[in-house]
Amino acid sequence: MMDIFWFVEIIFILFLSLINKVIQDGFFNNVTEPTFLYAHSKFFIILVWNRLSLIIENSG
Repeated sequence: MMDIFWFVEIIFILFLSLINKVIQDGFFNNVTEPTFLYAHSKFFIILVWNRLSLIIENSG
């Protein structure tokens, strides 16, 4: 069961990393609020990282 959660968390982190990369490369230059998207994805990465830390501590 935990393996599924690990997999989902890692996919989520990779997806958000891709969003960050795309935004940094200026792909969304014609979007009105790229900074909002960027800040939002950074926030979620921090949240997911905290959850992963908790999972690691609990599994150890």
